Parts: sequence; C-alpha cells; structure tokens
Amino acid sequence: MKEGLRAVGYGRVSTDEQEKSGTSLRDQFSGNHQKAKEMSASMVAYFEDADSGGFYLTRKGLQDALRTLEEGKANCLIVKDLVRLTRNDRAEQALILKRIKDAGAKLIFWDVTYEDSPLGEFSLNVTGDFAILEKAVIKDRTTRGRRRRAAEGIQPSRQPPFGYYIPKHNDIIRGTYPPEQVGKYILVEERATYAEQAFLRRAGGESYHSLCRWLQNAGVPTAGGGRCWTPTNLKDMFGNHAYYGLAAFGRFKWITDESRALRGLKSRSYKVAVPEEEWIRIPCPAIVSKQIWDKCQQVSRENRAKLSTRTEYRCLLTGMMRCPTCRKVMIGRHRYGARKVSNYMCKEYYPGSNAARHVCNNKHYHAGNTESLIIEAVKKVMSHPQVIEEAYQAYQLTLSNAFSEQEYQRLKRELSDLSREELATAKAQIQGIEAGASTTVYESLLRDLALKRTRLQNQLEDYERTRSEVWAVQDKATLIQQAMQDVEAILDTSEEEILTSEKNAYLLKIIEYIYPTENGFEITFASFDNGTHLVASVAQGQELVIRVEASAEASLPFK
Repeated sequence: MKEGLRAVGYGRVSTDEQEKSGTSLRDQFSGNHQKAKEMSASMVAYFEDADSGGFYLTRKGLQDALRTLEEGKANCLIVKDLVRLTRNDRAEQALILKRIKDAGAKLIFWDVTYEDSPLGEFSLNVTGDFAILEKAVIKDRTTRGRRRRAAEGIQPSRQPPFGYYIPKHNDIIRGTYPPEQVGKYILVEERATYAEQAFLRRAGGESYHSLCRWLQNAGVPTAGGGRCWTPTNLKDMFGNHAYYGLAAFGRFKWITDESRALRGLKSRSYKVAVPEEEWIRIPCPAIVSKQIWDKCQQVSRENRAKLSTRTEYRCLLTGMMRCPTCRKVMIGRHRYGARKVSNYMCKEYYPGSNAARHVCNNKHYHAGNTESLIIEAVKKVMSHPQVIEEAYQAYQLTLSNAFSEQEYQRLKRELSDLSREELATAKAQIQGIEAGASTTVYESLLRDLALKRTRLQNQLEDYERTRSEVWAVQDKATLIQQAMQDVEAILDTSEEEILTSEKNAYLLKIIEYIYPTENGFEITFASFDNGTHLVASVAQGQELVIRVEASAEASLPFK
C-alpha cells in the first residue's frame, strides 16, 4: 500500500517590517497549507523563521523542519520557493538537499516538485544560482550607493548617534525637515547636552558603569530609544568621530560567522576595523572639541592597560567558565573578609550588576572546589593518553562507517569511463557535422553527460572530504597529548614560582570553555584543526567521561 504524504511546512521572511506585519508569513502559511491540500497531504508540522536566507545553522525553524523529516515524522517539505530555503551559496543548497534526500523525503515548491534526477538537480542549481546572483547584485549595488551618498556628505547609516538626528525621506514628506537636510546630522539639543556632559565626565576619569547609572537614573533613553544603558552603548558613543565634527563612514566591515551563536555568543556577526584611508569623512555639528574626544580615548586606553596588569584579580579559570543560562563568559569575583573567598558567577548575577536590573543566573560556583575538580580532570586526561586515543578511535570509526573505499574507487572509475564516452560522442558529432548530418542527438547526449559529470564530481568531492577527515583524526590525539604535556608541568608549580594569571594563560591554550552541568562540569578542549573537539564530563565522585565532537563550524544543527 502506497504511503500517504505527511508534510512539514516552512516559511521565512527576512526583514523586520515583514516580521512585524506578519503579512508574508501569513501568506506563506496559507499557501503551504493550500499546496498540501491540493496534494492530499496531511500537514504534520509547520515552522517559520524571521531571518536572513544567508543563515543556515542558526535558523531554528529550518533546522526543526529538516529534523522532522530526518526523524521520519514527515516525508515531504513544502516551501514557497528555493529562496525561502536558502540564497547563500551552492554548497549550502547542496547540504539542505542532501539532508532532505537522506531522509527519503521530497522537496515541494508551490509551482513544482523537485525531482531527484540529473535534470531536476540541474534545474534547481540554475534557480539557486540566479537567487545567489540576485543577492550579490543587490549587495553590490547597495554598497556602492551607500558609499556614493557618503561621499556627497549624506550619512546613509540607519541609526544616528546619541544627541543627533538624521532626517529621512519620510520626515520631508511630513514637512518636519526641509529636503536639503536629508541625511544630514541635526543636533537634538536636550540629548546633545547629556552627550557633552558624558564626554566631560569620561574625560575626568569616570567609569562606564558610573555613567550608565547616571544616565539611567536621569531617565535618558539610549540612541536607539532603549531604557537600559550599557558600557557597550558608551564605548560606541565615545569612539564615534561625529562628536568632534567629522563623522566617518565605512570604519568597519561586518563578518558573519554562525558558529558564534553555537558557541554561546550573542551575535552571529562581528565587525573588523577598516584602514583609516578607506573611510569617507562627513562634516557635521560638533558636540565636544577634538581635545576632549582625544582625552576620552586616552582614558579608555589607560583603563585597559590597568586592567591587563591587575593579574591578582584573575582566577585560574577566567575566560573559560561559561554561564549555562546565557552561555556568556562568567567572571571570577573575590570577597575579602576574615578570609579570601572566590566564586565564579554570571556577569548578571544580581539586579545591581547592570543598569536594567536583569538577573540571569544567580548561582555562585566556589572557585576552590571548581578549580580542584577541573584541574584533577585535566590531569587525568593528561596521565591517560590511551583514553584520548580511544575517544578519537571511536570518532574515527563513525567517519569510516560513512566512507566506503569500494564506492570511492567505483566513482573514480565511472568518472574516467565518462571522460572516454564524452570524447567518443564529441568525435561522432564532428563526423556528423562533416557529413552534413543533424547533430541534435549528439548535443542532447553531451548535455546528459555533462549533468552526469556534475553529479559524479559532487559525490566524489563528498567522499574525498570524508576520506581526508578519517586520515586527519589519526594524528589528532597526538597533537592534543603534546599540548597537554606542555601544560602539565605548569599546573604542579606553586604560586610563589608561577602566578595564577600565568597558569590561566597556559590553560587557555588547551581549554576552550567549561560549562557547569546539573552534577558537575563539561570541559571542551581547544580544537587544533577546527574540525573536532575533545570533551570531558566530570562530576564529584563519578568517573571521567571523554568523547569527541565535531566543532561548531562542522556540526549540524543544535536542538
């Protein structure tokens, strides 16, 4: 009896406006259900994302939809078109299609069903390439347009700095600003006064946290209209060149790295500085003098220098301990009384720790007990190199199971045979042309052979990638053992000879992060090739458990 269609639907929009209005998501929801009805399929699950199509790992709705297929709960995925799935690159598209295919499921668009055949693959690749090209053209056109406006003295950035307003076209339509002020910096007097006072107080040495409390208590909203001031808000403000009358466009470029989210970081993107000669300068009204602005930069540099030399405040696991709730780095805090007590805690462990009075995780982890348990576990791993080898052998076995040498050689032979077949067909076509015969048949054959070659080459690349991973894992255990041997002698040295801060620096070379668990801690050792991590689970009174995991860059979606 033929199995009925069990569908999972997926919808995606990419802009905040679409997300807030819900129109596009609502249309996709209706269209996906209508398509399921036309196919007599039951919709067993439905997922949505309000996110860019350039992301894959961190689109939770997409990952849930694919996981529903892989768990066998559905046997087809209904989506409006390929752009809703991805418009990033061919590799990402191939990865999504492979997961659908491996699950034994179908991919269904509103106007066509994807056929798992050379022709279907070719058609989908062409569609995907057009989507990728469209995205690249839009990005290039937007970038060039923004730089052109900046060169004309018009600020294209969406968010004005605190104390300024940058009129938009809607302001002209409403009549609140004249046309010539579009994109120009306009002072907002009340906020500009607070900005000036903030610069003067900072130049006098006042801390970010003190300034946050002052602005918070005064009821002053941030540049974006938020109620909570953070040191990051102030750091951005004091570093903005607009405040002394010469704004800069193009100071940074944004790099996207989805693995940041999987590692517990707040943003999937980070910015890197652009050389100053590439900036575009835009004149604007000054709020403070260049001397005051420079003084604020000097205060920040001096504070960073002081913090970097205050090694007595650094705990042994500083920079490694992560909060299990927000996944951010925990701080080591010392309390001095009858005796010194040290604890690890989330940065937002009590209401007074931040201007918003938000509490994340108020649990304290006793530094002495935690450090003893972690160091004991690290030493156990160091003293039992065979455990590392066994963990990597187990991981290597999973890779080996995914790699068949026989299938790999078969693909190579088939590709070689295909080359000979292509050559013979091309020769026959030339002979046909010379004889004045029609070459339509040969052209069709060559197209089919080209599609077959593309499919075989993709399969061969997958096998070669897996094969190289199998070989690389064989040497990984040795690399980790050597790194740990360098650290082992340091850990046994007394504090009189080596400071805690120096031991901390050595540990940071081999440990990436440590997460508290319900019964103990999970230690993730540094990855030496961005491919795999050695992970140790430790708890008081329990056996040490070691395993190997693919790193965030290589791993598939989180649950």
